[in-house]
Amino acid sequence: MTSTPILEIKNLSLHFGGLKAVDDLSFSVNEGEIVALIGPNGAGKTTVFNCVTQFYDHYKGDIIYHDSDGNQVDLRKLSVTKIVHKNIARTFQNIELIPDLSIIDNVLIGAHKYIKTSIFEHIIKSPRMIKQEKELLKKAVEILDFLKISHLKDAFAFGLPYGILKKIELARALITNPRLLILDEPAAGLNEQETEELSNIIRRLKTERKITILLIEHDMSFVMSMSDHVCAISFGKFLAYDKPGIIKKHPLVQEAYLGKDE
Repeated sequence: MTSTPILEIKNLSLHFGGLKAVDDLSFSVNEGEIVALIGPNGAGKTTVFNCVTQFYDHYKGDIIYHDSDGNQVDLRKLSVTKIVHKNIARTFQNIELIPDLSIIDNVLIGAHKYIKTSIFEHIIKSPRMIKQEKELLKKAVEILDFLKISHLKDAFAFGLPYGILKKIELARALITNPRLLILDEPAAGLNEQETEELSNIIRRLKTERKITILLIEHDMSFVMSMSDHVCAISFGKFLAYDKPGIIKKHPLVQEAYLGKDE
């Protein structure tokens, strides 16, 4: 069976002054897979994500997204705010929630692309606006239920445990109905039980919701247990791309993480 790419990164390079953050990097993410991008600290992983989502747009090379209609989309031609309209969603290393809003309201912030009503309709609370609001609220609750935190939907984000905050951020990404979900260190700061629960959630996103996932993570047991393929980089350069078991034993990957024996 031939694999179909959903994302192709071709000869990606990005320099900050004399620093080569990403250096002629190429790899693909196949539709329906979980792909991990790994490498030591400073390897350029988050920079790659920032290029894909157009936070950085002064890179060299090409980033091609294959949309649901079979079109090849040059992501460079899209603004940051338009990326989500192509059903690409992302979480970040640092959680960015509004602490004095409820969980449900923090999630609904991510649903802005679905808002079709005008400001005037919101002011007068038109029937179309009320219907739209109910639909989005129902969708948000369903996602929170999937993540097993719907019972907390009316609680303020401030002061909640870190593991719950990570779930809220994930829910905000999921309400955009992504085909490609980009997760930047989703397990960072989680305890062992929370990490295992997250692994199960990500697997279910793939199998039940048919979401393709590209993630960065430093927890190698987490990566190796759930990824279909792993791309390893070091100092922005490609090292290897293969199945987890092969990557784990790859000499260049071992050298990048453990150092070279003298």
